[in-house]
Amino acid sequence: MVVVDEPEDVQLAGRADYGPGLGRIRLTGRVRQGRGIGVRTVRALPEHSLILVTGGEGSYLDGRTGSRQRVRAGSLITVCAGVPHWYGPPSGRRWDVRFLVVEGPLFDLARDQRLLDPGQPVRTLDRLPYWVGRFDAFRLARPPRSAAALQDEACRVLQLLVEVADATSLHAPTSDGEDWLDVSRQRLEADLAERLDLTAVAAEVGMPYETWRKAFRRAVGTTPAHYRTDRRVGATRDLLRYSTLPLRQVAEIVGFADEHHLSRRFRASTQLTPREFRQRSRWSDDSRPPVGG
Repeated sequence: MVVVDEPEDVQLAGRADYGPGLGRIRLTGRVRQGRGIGVRTVRALPEHSLILVTGGEGSYLDGRTGSRQRVRAGSLITVCAGVPHWYGPPSGRRWDVRFLVVEGPLFDLARDQRLLDPGQPVRTLDRLPYWVGRFDAFRLARPPRSAAALQDEACRVLQLLVEVADATSLHAPTSDGEDWLDVSRQRLEADLAERLDLTAVAAEVGMPYETWRKAFRRAVGTTPAHYRTDRRVGATRDLLRYSTLPLRQVAEIVGFADEHHLSRRFRASTQLTPREFRQRSRWSDDSRPPVGG
C-alpha cells in the first residue's frame, strides 16, 4: 500500500488596516492536511487567536504551566495575546482547522470578561458543521472597505464569542465549598450582553437562591445583581474611553436595555453622564486616546 503525502492546503484572507479602531480581524482562513506550528517550542503572539479543529486530532500546550490538553474535531482553541503556547497534531500526522486572528480593545475587553479566557484555552463545541459555517462566514466574506465596516465585523466576532460562551460549560461548579464564590464571580462577570438567571447561578453552586444571595453579599459587600451591574458599568467605561461607538450600541454590547437605562446606571455609579465621561477621557487620557471608525 502506497501512502501519499498530501501537501498542505492553506487559504488565508487578510484585512486592510484603516487606522486605530475598536478591533479588527487581522487574518482568517483554513488549513487542510496541516502539520501545525512548524517549530516545536512555545511562542507568544501580540494578537488573540481562535482555532477551530475540524478534522484530525492533536494537543495544546500551555507554556505558562506546562500542561497539555488533547484536542480533536470540535475543539476550539482560544489563545490570548501574550500567552506562550504551542498546538498541533502529533509528529507525522495532519489535521484541518479554521482560524481567526483578532486584535484591538474590543477583544482585550472580551479577555477581561473571560469570553477569551487564558485559564480555559480549550473548549468543546457540539454541532461542528454550524461552527464551521460561522467561521467560514468571515473567511469567505468580502473584506471590509472602510473603518466603519471593519469595526462592524469586529462586533460580529464578539457575538461569535458570546455564542461560544453560551454553548460551552465555561464555569462548572466544584464540590469544594471554598470555590463557590469564584464560580459565582465568573458567572456574574461573563456574557454581559445576555440576560442572566440568578436563580440558575445559585443552583449551579449548590445553594438556595436566598442563601446564596446573602452569602455573596457578606463575602463581596454587594448583592449579585449589583455586582453584575458594576461589571457592566466598568465595561461601559472602557468602551466610552477607547471607542467612538454610539451609546445605543454600547448599551447593546454591555447588556443594558437601552441607552437611557445605561445613562441612569452609569450616572448613579460615576456621578457623570456617559457623554461627560467620554469628553473628560478624551482630554485626560493622552497616553491612549479614544479609537473608532
